[in-house]
Amino acid sequence: MKKTAAIFTALLLASAGCGPGEKKSAVPVVATSIFPVSDIANRIGGNRISAFYVIPAGANPHIYEPQPSMATRLGKTDLFIGIDPEYDGWIKKYLPKKAGHVFLKEKMKSGRYADNPHIWLTLMGAAEIAAQISVLLSGIDPAGGKYFEENLEEFRTELRALDEKISGMFRKCGNKKFIQWHPAWDYFAADYGLEISGTIEKGHGDVISVRSFRDLIRNAARDRVGTITVELNVDSREVDALSRETGAEVARLDSVGDPDVKEKSGYTALMLYNARTLSESLCRKGR
Repeated sequence: MKKTAAIFTALLLASAGCGPGEKKSAVPVVATSIFPVSDIANRIGGNRISAFYVIPAGANPHIYEPQPSMATRLGKTDLFIGIDPEYDGWIKKYLPKKAGHVFLKEKMKSGRYADNPHIWLTLMGAAEIAAQISVLLSGIDPAGGKYFEENLEEFRTELRALDEKISGMFRKCGNKKFIQWHPAWDYFAADYGLEISGTIEKGHGDVISVRSFRDLIRNAARDRVGTITVELNVDSREVDALSRETGAEVARLDSVGDPDVKEKSGYTALMLYNARTLSESLCRKGR
């Protein structure tokens, strides 16, 4: 709590004035690494903040290097809201000394989020992220506290309605088992009673062994797996080979969305897109 208060104090002091030739933003500037968190920040902060995200759609967050224009933009940030130091901690080096930074995974109260950093790919996680952001923004802008709380409750209501809708999508699927390319969907699967029969790539840069690949084939046969999920822009020889060996279809999911694509232009739209894509494949192949 003391550390958080120190961040808020530093942000407030830093916003009190600007150096020669610098133009002060009318509202706090909030940076996030990925679009879904930026969208949640905008849902909570509304017109009382200016939020942007660093990593564009389709880019690998582990190896992405921002363009000079983005580095300049980060240099004017008041607060950076990251996921996890191992996921997007590299962004810190582009921040000004005055900027506060928070990694959401370190703030999550539930122990269920200890396994991997994909905390936004679950509606329960998104609700907690939104609550954390509301607290952070209230620390920067105390006068907006009530406004942020109202926006938070509106967002929570939307998440509850979406949760019911997604639950209904998977309820009708006969076989709820699938293999994933990367451990991005563990939390989502747990939320809706789905079962992940195997994961091809266990971590960034991981190369699957011949033995592990054979195990996946056996798992697929045992569990009658009909679906393999893979990230939207990933080309994977392992996924293609596993699909050929097992007859499972490939369902392309999107973990970060794209504000320029209508069906994925916001957090709730993105999660609905993924739920629909996965449930349609599971239900079709699980008959």
